Amino acid sequence: MDPSRGKMFGKQLQKLRVGSGLKQAELATQLNCSDDTVSKWERGLRLPENEARVHLIADKLDLSPDERAHLLMLWQGEDTQRRLERNPDEAPPLAPSTKRFYSRRVFSLRGRALVGIGVLVAVALLGSVTWVRLQGSSRHPSASSGGIRISPPSPSSTGWQLGGNAVYDSSRTLHLTTDGQSGAGSAYWSTAISPTSLRATFDETISGRDPADGLAFDLLSANSSRIPSTGGRGAYLGFGPNQGRAVAFVENARPWSCYPSDHFLGITDGLLEPICQLNYLITSYKNLSALNNATHHVVVVVTWGSRPTIAVTFDRKQVINYVDADTAVPFPSHVFVGFSGGTGNGTETGEVSNVKITYTEGK
Repeated sequence: MDPSRGKMFGKQLQKLRVGSGLKQAELATQLNCSDDTVSKWERGLRLPENEARVHLIADKLDLSPDERAHLLMLWQGEDTQRRLERNPDEAPPLAPSTKRFYSRRVFSLRGRALVGIGVLVAVALLGSVTWVRLQGSSRHPSASSGGIRISPPSPSSTGWQLGGNAVYDSSRTLHLTTDGQSGAGSAYWSTAISPTSLRATFDETISGRDPADGLAFDLLSANSSRIPSTGGRGAYLGFGPNQGRAVAFVENARPWSCYPSDHFLGITDGLLEPICQLNYLITSYKNLSALNNATHHVVVVVTWGSRPTIAVTFDRKQVINYVDADTAVPFPSHVFVGFSGGTGNGTETGEVSNVKITYTEGK
């Protein structure tokens, strides 16, 4: 194996894994291999044994078609860059979405055809997988190599319970709040679970002329077999006064004095607070781009145990790594998983899409 080839592949794999919010051990579990194998890949000491393995890695890391094609090119080691340098005028530049990989380089006719076919195949494969996930209609989670998968919220899925203002649109996007004042909505998987670990990925969007409040990814304490009613409007985010843990995404053009910023991420236990309305255990706002009128990719990884943790990756940057402490609201071991949102005096729409949730259970 060419050492430079292994190092390039390993460096890119590590970057993508960290961006997806997975530890080496977690990725190894999903790939059914050892931690040492993943470590050797990332250190450039070994390459995956076949192309199918690279595609499986791309699936587990939830890569975009461009990222998948790039990782595959590094694994193939066809000296693409050297070939492009010898024949720079034989083909037009790369598409803008791929220029970040090969700045100021272009494909030869043969290289362009090969990679073009690869990208099309990757798009087709990824699209088919996404379609299957979004079309799932079972009320029961399904087992997979990465854990137990919960069908994503969609009009055809009978396993989700919507409340308040929550609705689906024709594209299967879940709208938690509509463009109006003083509303709240929620959507929860209708069966409570008792996980030892959980991983959720989704795209969140807050939009509006005068944004106020936001949405949340919820781990709602399951004190009974029935899902509680949607929480309060506005800054309650459709979560409080229900309790548990929730990862909140807040945008407010007129922030409360107790808010750290007019836009921030935070973890709340649902307890009520006289000014902010929700009690925040931790917040993150530095170097965080505005939430309003933008779509952001989110990865939430939760582990249970003696010291539960919640890690949040926002647009491939980890912004929260929270270790739970003893609080008035214990970390819930039996939860309803889902989303909620609220709007107050401002007007905004809060929505989530491309939802993927998997979890593992204790033996």
